[in-house]
Amino acid sequence: MANGKISGGEFIIDMNSIENTDQEGQDKEDLQNHLRSSDFFDAGQFPTATFVITDAKPLAGREDANYLITGNLTIKGITKSISIPAKVQVAETYVEVETPKFTIDRTQWGITYKSGIIGTAKDRLINDQIGLQIKLQASL
Repeated sequence: MANGKISGGEFIIDMNSIENTDQEGQDKEDLQNHLRSSDFFDAGQFPTATFVITDAKPLAGREDANYLITGNLTIKGITKSISIPAKVQVAETYVEVETPKFTIDRTQWGITYKSGIIGTAKDRLINDQIGLQIKLQASL
């Protein structure tokens, strides 16, 4: 933070913490393990993903966001720049950041299992768009 504004930052995502919140029991466990496998995020070889802020600009006209944060998202060793609207709240000793739900195209990070870009039959496709939402709190 500089003068009460975001000037940079980084967070690390533990890819082994991927959680399936849509199912229960063995189905939940099976999907979580598959998402951690080399078919998807390959958490064994790439246990973390990172996001490094490269720019943060105030954003007006939205109730769900007051900043547009741009940064480098690295997944499976592949880095791509993305921009995310976010609601940033600064307190004396911490900052809270929450994004509205947004999507990224998983194929941009080499995650192509059952993707249409590799010729998967239409009835076997898995959507290339991954839905994400970020909520974090960091000490100042």
